[in-house]
Amino acid sequence: MRDEDRKPALASGRVEAVEDRGTDDGSDEGVDAAVIVVGAGAAGIGFAITLTKTFGLDPSRVLLVEKGDGVGTSFRQWPEEMRFISPSFNSEGWTNSFDLNSVAHGSSPAYELHAQHPSGSQCARPAALSRPAAAGGSLSPTLPYPTVPEPTLPYPTETLRSRYIVWAAGELEYRARGGPVEDTSLCLHNSRVSSWASLDGDERVVIGGYESGVDAAVNLAKAGKQATVLASTATWNVQTVDPSSELAQYTAGRLREVVAWHASLLPEPCRSLAPGAEGSEVVVHTAQPPVLCTGFEGSVASAKGCLCGAAMLTDDDESTAVPGVFLVGPSVSHGDLSFCFVYKFRQRFGIVADKICRGLGRDTAAAVAECRKTNMYLDDLSCCVGSCGTC
Repeated sequence: MRDEDRKPALASGRVEAVEDRGTDDGSDEGVDAAVIVVGAGAAGIGFAITLTKTFGLDPSRVLLVEKGDGVGTSFRQWPEEMRFISPSFNSEGWTNSFDLNSVAHGSSPAYELHAQHPSGSQCARPAALSRPAAAGGSLSPTLPYPTVPEPTLPYPTETLRSRYIVWAAGELEYRARGGPVEDTSLCLHNSRVSSWASLDGDERVVIGGYESGVDAAVNLAKAGKQATVLASTATWNVQTVDPSSELAQYTAGRLREVVAWHASLLPEPCRSLAPGAEGSEVVVHTAQPPVLCTGFEGSVASAKGCLCGAAMLTDDDESTAVPGVFLVGPSVSHGDLSFCFVYKFRQRFGIVADKICRGLGRDTAAAVAECRKTNMYLDDLSCCVGSCGTC
């Protein structure tokens, strides 16, 4: 890597990606690992399985780093009542598809957990994420490092060097800043709630009407608390061709249930107040801090000097700022296409693994063919434009 290309990677002072386009002797001399995967959640574990099991890279050459206390730390931080909105069902063996929430072909949360909409604590179990890895050789040990207010990569007092870096740090701990709420310090972000039932008071104002906002309102209502939702869009009345831009059927159904339960609200779809003219104000009084459910900005900005400021990815999901740094997980997007669901972003694992392994001088033809066979190699995005009844 030329000095001028290395400068962005060194901006954080903590990680340097070493580019190697030669043949692969397997020695990884001069680096700590051929590949460093940042984040041991669904994306990190799933990608590591694809890289080691499907593409055959020796697990000893892959270093999986996690700032929490082990695999699935973010899942354990979910509110107690939160569930996966996409349904799990073990359809493998009967169809060409497999569990929507599986991070690797051959695994199924529905089978492992016997749950259609798993909770965070259920998904945090290692077997729910990494059973396939155990069958084909264990992954590199998770490297825990101290939790800090603003996570840095990788270890606060140590520099790790690798040929490639795969950023899979997710979104949960990186709540959106700014936006419609000027002073978020007055609010309680939904990611900081351990249980909706345990919140103080018998009423809450929820800011945000998409998945997290409606989920909060539903769980507050089920806990016997009155919930007032402030939303710029009546998402419960919106239907689009892309599941990423509409309220999930699971969430909408739960909303209809709680609306029907409470006599103070009209039956489905929902009662809403007229928004008024642009610039007008609505005053809402609450005795408790409002719950902020305006989403997450993702962890990309934490990769200082690498992915920060590079919203555009290459066709291989590689950073446009620093060669050798890749992004996997729910923050991946191409044009108007969002890969925020597991069943979407897992199909890009093979793309990244292929690019990395070819860069290491490895033959990837068989692995790519296997990924295509199992719908884990999505390189033609033209098929991602419509849903049932629209194509």
